[in-house]
Formats: sequence, structure tokens, C-alpha cells
Amino acid sequence: MPRRLYVLEGADQGRYFALPEDGAVIIGSSERHCDIVLNDLYAARSHCEIAVHGDKAVVTDLSTPNGTLVNKQRIDRHELAFNDVIRVGNTHLRYEEGEVPAGEVIQPRVRHDPDAIPEVSREKLGKLSGYKLGHYELGEVLGVGHLGTVFKARDLKKDADVALKVLGPEFPANDSEMNRFVQVVKPLLAARHPHLVTVLGAGRSHNYMWIARELVVGESAAEVIERHRKQKRIDWRIGCRLAMHVGRALDFATRHHWSHLHLTPSDILISHDGTAKLNDLMMYKALEGSSLFRAVQKTKEKAELPWLAPEQTDPQAYVDDLADLYRLGAIVYAVLTGRPPFEDDDAERLRHRIRNEFPDKPTRYQKSIPIELQAVVLRLMAKHPEERYANAAQMLAELAALAKANGM
Repeated sequence: MPRRLYVLEGADQGRYFALPEDGAVIIGSSERHCDIVLNDLYAARSHCEIAVHGDKAVVTDLSTPNGTLVNKQRIDRHELAFNDVIRVGNTHLRYEEGEVPAGEVIQPRVRHDPDAIPEVSREKLGKLSGYKLGHYELGEVLGVGHLGTVFKARDLKKDADVALKVLGPEFPANDSEMNRFVQVVKPLLAARHPHLVTVLGAGRSHNYMWIARELVVGESAAEVIERHRKQKRIDWRIGCRLAMHVGRALDFATRHHWSHLHLTPSDILISHDGTAKLNDLMMYKALEGSSLFRAVQKTKEKAELPWLAPEQTDPQAYVDDLADLYRLGAIVYAVLTGRPPFEDDDAERLRHRIRNEFPDKPTRYQKSIPIELQAVVLRLMAKHPEERYANAAQMLAELAALAKANGM
């Protein structure tokens, strides 16, 4: 009688995988190394092996950090009985007798065709448009960043659109990089806040790591700033609203001991109804020290330079989440005026200006800006962290009266 695995729980829930009549299959997350490939962030590249010989089926853990469990007990090697439940990462598979049902989703592979999806460099990830990663069908490219490419994608399981960020193929280079990523990203999967872009899932398919997030239809703060650069009159309420929305997201993050530290206008997404949302929270923390992080560090630092907090211009200085408040202030300044607080073609001169000079008051460029809002922005951008607000909640308290008076 044929044997199979049924996914009781996990990203592949409801799927069946046929087992060979005689032979062995490897289960894990790597398309290159495995016969049964799971869309499971917590499964190792090669997690366990199931060997079938005659009436016996034996599962063997492949020395993974989190282990393989059978009926909730960690095993090194275990002879399976029908209805045993094997746990691989966050996926629960039941060992059953029977054919794979007709019409069910099957992921056939005794050896997968390596040409099913092209292997491309980080710079050419856009060529993946039209292919599938896990249960996501990649559509148009929404943006190209330092770490990878963001696609508009279709979640085929939920029949919904998402924003799918595909990281450069050099990540992860080893299990240590993967474990760090998992530890940082896992708590974010449960985070829900109206001004935080929701992380819907993460995984690895065809040797590409991906992160699925809610799709925010609108524009980034970078696009707003570029538009305001060309305008003579700017509605100050746009900047005030952005300060409040992102401030609430930072307040939420602080209470969970999270920080961004790499905040730029591109990391703030604004939907058509004017709601601003913070994106990429903790992303660089998750990738810190990885080969991918090192590969993009110089170009990323150059792009971030106008938004660096003074302490971030000094490699020896202590940096904490008060740098996020400075960077929020610098972004709001640019939204209000159409220009960053400091500009210079020379990187070292720009670093010096950020450390030692004070920006022009925003009212120099837009006289309609309320003095109360200007005071908040300039305090956010204080040179010394201790001169800023102690946290985002204090800033929000100061903006409360102004917002109420203007119906925000």
C-alpha cells in the first residue's frame, strides 16, 4: 500500500507528499538539497530523512539545531508507525497509508528540475517576475532596494495581493545567519499596529529568502518629499500627520524593545487615505553581520547619509532608539520644506554639518508652519540624544493639542 505524509499544520497545511515505495527522501527548506520542500522559515535546509524499505519507514534527524520531533518527542532516529506526527520546524506532518488524493496539491520531487526558476544575482531579481515562490506568484516590481527586490505578489492560498520582498541570493550564507534572522523576525509575525506595515510571513523557496507583508497602495515619504521640492506652498498638515502616525509606530516599537535605526523616507509608506506606516522595522537587525549586510553596507550608508543622527556619524558613539526620533524629525523637516535639513555633495562635509551645524528653521521655507510643530521637529533633531524627547510618547503628547485644534 502506498505511503504518504499529510501536512496537519504549517504554511503547507492541507498538502500531501507521496513517499517512495523503496528509497529515501530528504525533507527541508532547500530546493537544491531536498526531495520534499517545505515553505517553513524554521525548517533547516536539510532537516530530516525518511527511508522506506519494505514495511519499515525510518525518520532520521540530520543534526539540526532545533531537532526533529515525533509525537512531540525529539528524536535522532525513529521507526515510524502509521499516524505518527513528525514536526519539522513549524510544520506538522502525519505519516499515513494511502494514495495521494486526486486533485490535492502535490509537490512532486524525486529530483527537482533546477531550471524551474532561474538563479539570478541580487541586481537581477526583477527577472523573477512571473514565477512562483512558495504559494506566491510574483507580479510587477514595486521597488528595488539594497537588500533585494519588492514585488506585488498574489497569495494563491488566500487569494489576496501582498508585497513580497525577495532578498539577495547570498542570504543566508550559513545556519548562523538563518538562526539570527528567525530569532529577530519571529516576534514581528504577531505584531499588529495601524501604523506599522504588517509582516504576514517569511520563508525560503528555490534558494530565495522572502518576506511577505501587507500591500500598501499609495506612495512613500521619499516621493512626497520629491513632490514638495517642486512646490511653493506645502500643506504643513501632511508633515504633522506623518509625525504623529510614525511616532505612534515608534512608540509601539519601543514598548516591545524594537528599533529601526536605518529609517529613511523610503521606509515610510503612505496609503491613499493619508495613513502613514513604518516599514522594515528590525530588518537590518535581522541581517546584521550577514554576508548580504556586508555586501550592501557601503551603498546603504551613502543613501542614508542625509538622515543620519549625529551620533551615527561617529563609529565610536553609542547609538540607541533615540536615533530613530532624530531621523523621524529629519524626515518630517523634509516633508515640510521639500529638502533635507542638511545637504552637501561631499560625504565628509555632510557628516560634519550633521554633527556640528544647526538646520535652518522650517518656517524660513514655509511660513505657514505652526510654531508648535516647528518646535517639535527641532527638538527631535537635537544634536545630543538627551536633549531630544525621551521617547515618542512625549512627542505625541506635545502634538496632541495642535492636532486636535486642526481636526487630525
